[in-house]
Amino acid sequence: MTSASPISQGANDLPQELVDKIVGYVPGSSGTLLACSLVCKSWSAPASRRLFDRLTVPKRRLRAVLPLLESSERISSNVKLLTLGSDHSYETDFR
Repeated sequence: MTSASPISQGANDLPQELVDKIVGYVPGSSGTLLACSLVCKSWSAPASRRLFDRLTVPKRRLRAVLPLLESSERISSNVKLLTLGSDHSYETDFR
């Protein structure tokens, strides 16, 4: 029988507004934000919004990233600024 850890059980009990505030204080470029996205379902959405809201794709990685954006609504729906290489930025809404 598998049970959730006490930490994830407590994380599930927090009001969503509090989870959003907590995740909002985590630096956007840190591994901590990625860890937050894995805590539980209620933490995943706010962490994903922060992780993927500004996506920078080097030209050499473009062919690998485009299929990911096309196949993952979780990622593509959160991208608000897509930067290709270092010269071009496009404001967009992928929804």
